[in-house]
Amino acid sequence: MKLVHTSDWHIGKSLCGFPLYDEQYAFLEELIRVLQLEQADCLVIAGDLFDRSVAPTQAVTLLSDALVRIREETGVPILAIAGNHDSGERLSFLSKLLQNSGVYLAGTLHPRIEPVILSDRFGEVHFYLLPYFEPAEVRALWPDCNCAGFDATYRFVLDTIVREMDPYVRNVIVTHGFFAMSGEQDSMLFAKSEVSIGGSDLINASCLLPFDYAALGHLHTPQRAGRDYIRYSGSPLKYSVSEAAREKHLVIADLHGKGDIRIAAQTIQPLHDVRILQGPLQELCSHAQNCEDYVYAILTDSEGDVLDPIGKLRAVYPRTLGLRFLSRNEASEKSTLSADPAPRKGLAELFENFVQDTSGRTLDKEEHALIESLEGRVCREAL
Repeated sequence: MKLVHTSDWHIGKSLCGFPLYDEQYAFLEELIRVLQLEQADCLVIAGDLFDRSVAPTQAVTLLSDALVRIREETGVPILAIAGNHDSGERLSFLSKLLQNSGVYLAGTLHPRIEPVILSDRFGEVHFYLLPYFEPAEVRALWPDCNCAGFDATYRFVLDTIVREMDPYVRNVIVTHGFFAMSGEQDSMLFAKSEVSIGGSDLINASCLLPFDYAALGHLHTPQRAGRDYIRYSGSPLKYSVSEAAREKHLVIADLHGKGDIRIAAQTIQPLHDVRILQGPLQELCSHAQNCEDYVYAILTDSEGDVLDPIGKLRAVYPRTLGLRFLSRNEASEKSTLSADPAPRKGLAELFENFVQDTSGRTLDKEEHALIESLEGRVCREAL
């Protein structure tokens, strides 16, 4: 069973005031091409199809047309859930009727989660579609649940699934949230375009271990969550400047027999990339390349020496997202780095220099001890 795993489409989203419909349409064209090229058996969308719960008309039309085209041009079943940006109730509209067309949309939580069953030459694959939910919804559906917080309530709901699922077939969970294996969450990668990823909604990914594959949504950077078969596909597009250096891709998960899974990635080439440019304004404008990309500029000129910098940039780069001038501290650091190499500093010394540069104070004894302890932990884990 070869599935293409994607998530966090955020249709209708804008980037610094620039609508992204053209970029999202181009991604959907690429998605159809990949589904055909890979001869996929199904498409999994792990939440946040829309960017907000009441989606604009253009966003609804784009998603509707995309789902129709995917079914007509590839024939693969589509399995999708609601994320925290979606309205589960709206996404569930006509969901029972759509199942007859091979489109399975799970928008809201139900007390009994029946699997979507697909088959291949190895047998059945059971897909459990678990949309994003708040802890209060669990207590309303299961009055005997005394759980509080995301971790406990997700574990409660997943336990109800695991107790009834067939352990001898391949089981896939599709869900949306901030999952990290206990003790490993410091290594997770996320960006400023994500919301609600603090400790209050952290879920221990060990609850996903009973499944053969976990297709996750919510984090925009492609990554594993503690195990190779527990995966975030990431968003298909860069939705903030902080994602400029990160590559986007689709996850191709090929489930052979029970316990035999091969995972690969298919890179997504955007219609227009998001880039960060740094240098003097005149140089950035006179040596311009890929001018239709979305760019954010870090100018090394003195702030008072440049007249109308945003106007000059947008005359060359019409999709300029913004700019800032290189701070004095950053310029000083750049000068130091370009000079003769200095002796390598420890983490504690670097952090103390950072605090002094940004706040003008020095670390106290307790802070020193904490940083030294952290440095020791980092060194041990790197071995």
